[in-house]
Formats: sequence, structure tokens, C-alpha cells
Amino acid sequence: MAVHPGVDELVSGLVAAGAIKSPAVEAAFRALPRHVFVPEVSAEHAYRNEAIPTKLVDGHAVSSASQPSIVAVMLEQLDVQPGQRVLEIGAGTGYNAALLARLVGPSGHVVTVDLDEDIVEDARAHLAAAGVDGVDVVCGDGGLGHPAGAPYDRIVLTVGAWDLAPAWWDQLAAGGRLLVPLSLRGVQRCVALEEHGSWMESVSVCDCGFMRLRGEFGGPETVMSMGGVTITFDAEVDVTGIPELVVRPAVARDLNLSATPVEVFGGLALWLALYDHGYCTVDAVWQVGDDPPTPTAATFASNEETVGWSPASLDRESLAVLARMNDRLAVHAFGGESSADRVADAVKRWDARGRPSSRSLRVRVHLGTHPVGHAARLVEIRKRWTTVLIDWPSS
Repeated sequence: MAVHPGVDELVSGLVAAGAIKSPAVEAAFRALPRHVFVPEVSAEHAYRNEAIPTKLVDGHAVSSASQPSIVAVMLEQLDVQPGQRVLEIGAGTGYNAALLARLVGPSGHVVTVDLDEDIVEDARAHLAAAGVDGVDVVCGDGGLGHPAGAPYDRIVLTVGAWDLAPAWWDQLAAGGRLLVPLSLRGVQRCVALEEHGSWMESVSVCDCGFMRLRGEFGGPETVMSMGGVTITFDAEVDVTGIPELVVRPAVARDLNLSATPVEVFGGLALWLALYDHGYCTVDAVWQVGDDPPTPTAATFASNEETVGWSPASLDRESLAVLARMNDRLAVHAFGGESSADRVADAVKRWDARGRPSSRSLRVRVHLGTHPVGHAARLVEIRKRWTTVLIDWPSS
């Protein structure tokens, strides 16, 4: 099949941006026509560096073609070699599986699993239309993996995971690599983990944002929506008092610090998630001109509306929302000042520690939820099947 001219422009941009680093990943991208995998949009649209939602449920995307830049970064993290066996959780359009098939070559094999039969059928059709062989598309719960094809040298998730399912651990070959967008108290980071028997250790970490794994292995989450405001917790939380909090006027506190969006979402949000147990996120309708602005009433709305995402913190008495206003950081407090005090203190500590980013994060995951002996500086996150140890910032 002739490759669309948009491929060269897309790939050249990804190389220039540093998303593509290796000749193998570049060659895989250049060989595949992305527009064949997203036939619902124009070819011009297909070669933009954008995610493309491909399935909606109740108005929310549950499947998409990921942004090409994060696809490239994750393939570099995965470090796929010719002849390997690869398991992908989240088939999507089939595009990522096609790239994996190019990387493993004719002596390797790729299995991609998705929960929904219609997504599976579409992925199969796209792969056939692109002339891609060596990929099995399986309908099933990704949390169970695909034992028939195990062991796998590489396992990659293209959905966010709250924990590492036992099947992924069992089906990964000795010394293999697992790449997962892992929730760290509500902030996702794409962590490449190498297997060391009863534990795995990160070899690279990057920022990411994926839809969560659906099915039995999705993990706990509390989502509360009210009149244009959605507050999300990475746990089961009692939210009965929140509506009364957000109808009160917010008190804005200037933190006397400037920060870029990359610093906020790439480092500060993670810092707050790890060191503030009230961490949550707020999606709201904000006034145009602020990012987010001083909130008004319960809807956070004005005549001109835009959507904002912000790190936040909640306790029994107050809700604090971190804001960027004219590049300066501020905290908007609803109710009392206790949560705002915690957020302000955490921001100052993050700044004093040199504003660490995800690249300096070190992650170790142990099987089991029993206490693990470790240095006092580490953050410990207990999950259903594993214990996650975070060392950050580290040199």
C-alpha cells in the first residue's frame, strides 16, 4: 500500500520534537498509513499530532487513537526487539499493534486485547486494510491478559491502570518489560518496569494521560459532577459535603510563584498527589482569560465559557483548587482555609526541592500488600495486589 504524504510530515515532526529517537521506531512509523486506522476522519486530520476519539459511551470517550507523540515515546520506552512476543492491553484502532508488528518483524508476534467486540472487529479490519500480518486481535478483559500466548517479552497497556493485575506479572517473561500508564494517587505516569522476580523496577518514566482500564480490574474511583464541575478522586471518598462547599464564595490566595503549564502538570500535580492525601482533580467551566479563574458560584460559569482542569485538595471543611492566573500560581479556597494551607505548603516545598519532574522519578513495585522494608524517604502506595514505592526527587 502506498504511504500517504502526510506520514513524512508527521514523522519528521516527531523526530524533531525528540519523541522518536531510534531508527527502528522511525521506520515503523514511516511504513504505516495512520489514516487507514481512523477512517472516520479525513486523511489530513489523521496526520495531525492529536488523539482522535473513536468510541463514545454516554458522551464520554472510551476508546481512541492515541496522540502520535505519546505513541512514539511509549514505543521508545518499550524497547521492542525483532523476534519478541508482545502483549498489548487496549487494541483501540489497531495502529499501535501494527507498529509493534513492524518492530518485532516476521519472527515475532503481537497479541492485542480489547473488552469490546466492536472495537476488536474494527481493529481487525484496519489491520487487514493496511496489509499488516502477525497480529492476533482478541476480545476479552485486558486484566486477564492472554495466557494462551504467554510468556511475553513485552507487555504494554494503552489504557490507564490503577494496579498491576496478577496476570500481567504471571505472563511476563523473566527479565521482560512491562509498560503501564500507572495511577500514582490520581496522577498517571507511563512507567517502564523491568521484571526482577517478586518485584519490578522502573527504567524510565514519562507524563501521560489515558482513559482508565474498564472491567473488573479498573480500580477504585469516585467521580462527582454538579452543574459544570466534576471532581475526581483515585479512591472511594465520601463527597456528601462538597456541594455545600463550592456554592460558597472562593477566597483566592496568591502564592507569589510563577509556573508554566508543563511544570504544573508534569511535576507539581504529581507532588501534590504523593504528599497530600486529600488530592483530587477538578474539571470545571471557567471564565475565559484565567487558567482557571477565580471561581464564582456552584457552576463556576460565566457568559463566555471554557473548560479547565486543575489539581485540588479536599478535607472535611474545605476544598482548595490550584490555579494559574497570568502565569502566577494561586489557591482558591472553598469553605475553610485548611486545605489551602496544605496546598500552599506543598507548592513551596516542591519549589524549594528544585521543581522535580517525572524524569527523575524512580518506581519499584512489589508483589503483595504487606509492609516492605525501605528507606524513610520513600513514598509507599498500597494497592490491591502490589505495593508501589516512589523515590522522588532522585539524582
